Amino acid sequence: EMSMVTGVQTCALPISQGAIVAADDPTATALGYVADHTTVDTAKWAKKAGPGGAAQQCTSCAIYQAIDEEYGACPIFAGKRVHAAGWCNSWLQK
Repeated sequence: EMSMVTGVQTCALPISQGAIVAADDPTATALGYVADHTTVDTAKWAKKAGPGGAAQQCTSCAIYQAIDEEYGACPIFAGKRVHAAGWCNSWLQK
């Protein structure tokens, strides 16, 4: 006779399946994160308004780690995915 035991998975999901950073996430709000870098309020976030600001987005950031064409991982939002076309005030030149 065989018995089957099912358990609850206790490990975290891989980042590729992690939650997507929400606009109302407290860290996102504090850093001005948006899913579409073309919608940044440049009056509030001067870095994006400055020279080269148009080229600033997650995919051109030094700490962005691509997962696929649409999303990536960012150490600032640990365990969550950010949009490839996103932006936040922590953007760093590669």
